[in-house]
Amino acid sequence: MRATVAAAWQLPATEQIGADQLSAVIRATPAAVGCGLVNAGIVGLSLWSAIAPAVLVAWLGLTVCVTVGIYLRPSQARTGATSLSRRALRRATLWAAVAASPWAILPALYLAALPHTSELVLITVTAGMAAGGGVLLAPVYPAALAYVATILVPFACKCLLLVGAGYGLLGLLAVSFGAFLCAVIATAARLSVERTQALRALSKSAQALQERDDTITTQNLRFETALNNMSQGLCFFDGDERLIVCNKRYIEMYKLDPDRVRAGTSLKEIVAMRYEVGTGPTISAPEYHAWRNRVADANELSETVYKLQDGRTFAIQYRPMANGAWVATSDDITERQRLTDQLAENHQLLAHMATHDPLTDLPNRVLFRARLDAAVQAARAGNGRVAMVMLDLNKFKDVNDTLGHPAGDSLLKAVAERLTACVRGDDTVARLGGDEFAILVLAAHPVVEARAIAVRVQSALTTQFQIMGHSVCIGTSIGIAVSCDQSPDSDLLIHQADVALYRAKLKGSESYHLFDRGMDETAVRRAS
Repeated sequence: MRATVAAAWQLPATEQIGADQLSAVIRATPAAVGCGLVNAGIVGLSLWSAIAPAVLVAWLGLTVCVTVGIYLRPSQARTGATSLSRRALRRATLWAAVAASPWAILPALYLAALPHTSELVLITVTAGMAAGGGVLLAPVYPAALAYVATILVPFACKCLLLVGAGYGLLGLLAVSFGAFLCAVIATAARLSVERTQALRALSKSAQALQERDDTITTQNLRFETALNNMSQGLCFFDGDERLIVCNKRYIEMYKLDPDRVRAGTSLKEIVAMRYEVGTGPTISAPEYHAWRNRVADANELSETVYKLQDGRTFAIQYRPMANGAWVATSDDITERQRLTDQLAENHQLLAHMATHDPLTDLPNRVLFRARLDAAVQAARAGNGRVAMVMLDLNKFKDVNDTLGHPAGDSLLKAVAERLTACVRGDDTVARLGGDEFAILVLAAHPVVEARAIAVRVQSALTTQFQIMGHSVCIGTSIGIAVSCDQSPDSDLLIHQADVALYRAKLKGSESYHLFDRGMDETAVRRAS
């Protein structure tokens, strides 16, 4: 019980009084000023005949000056300050005492000297002003206590000092009323502080929420800006294959309708839209979904490149996320792929040029030697035997001298075509230089194959050519060398074919000659 009673008069710490409380008091000041002036008028009318007019007018003037002066005094409250400064608190207390002073003067001077009715009005107004001012100033409780004390202390003292029926009891009643007002002021002060603290906490929470919302908004804006400024198209699907987010580049790359691509749109709908506008892959929709399922089942980072129906080439990078979600980026590599393909073609062309004769497009000496070495290795492994057919064109120099080099080049091209028609698909026809050609044969019976080729070549090349409007007749000399069974050798074959060719030239009359191991090569070289 004692604790409960003590709690009724418990005041908050002055550090808890903030500028918000003072601002609340200041906002209520106009109403208080109006009530004060009305009460002053009522007291003036009631006491006009009981008090000397000069004294009453002076009191009214003091009341008006004090009340209006406090109202017109500039406010120095700083809204939002966490606590009221000691200086501001002292000023507020002082001005509260000044505002209460007119209502303390009349009772102190005229109590017990007035007619009963006038005295009753004075007591009532004094008690009312004390109560009203105390409650009004309660948020700034030092000012409220000063206001109440300024009015009731002189009133109670005057009552207790008067000798007369009921004044002592009135003084005790004033003391009891003052104690009650102090309890009311304490309670109101605590509620005001608690309310202010709650409002401050709520304001801080609201500010924190606003700051968080601003941060999230800023992050979302940055994310959206970054997302929509990517050079790649990005899409993010959940575990049910429904769209979570995609950027503008994705919509532009696949020529989708922005109004139809929204969060929650299924992958099947988007794929169907792509096939409608011609930006689906060149495979069918079921094949595409089957590929998607395989990628999802693998649950690992993957990259793939495919062509679209409109001819563009996209590189797709798929990255699985938690709970079956996944992110995919699409990169338009059409131009890069074109350059890559062109570069590969250029490399292939360069490689072809390095191993082929630029005029006839037959294998040149380098490629012929490589194939000869490979054929010799195959023969050593027991996969057949090697025959080399070497031939020179007869009368080619006459064509060059009489018809010119363009005609000679045309003749060489025609010879290459006829030679190619004379051999099997696995045989190699090469131009070694000038009017010198060679044929490589790998067969189980190379002698038979080489002789048959030689016969066909002689028949083909002795047939008249039509070159640049001229009928041209040439012939050929052919030398044939066949690898031995023991240990075939590329250089030996070339040498033997060359010797056989020389022997064929000596024989003349468009002949061919097969290298004979009993041939006296020394004699042939001496004769040359």
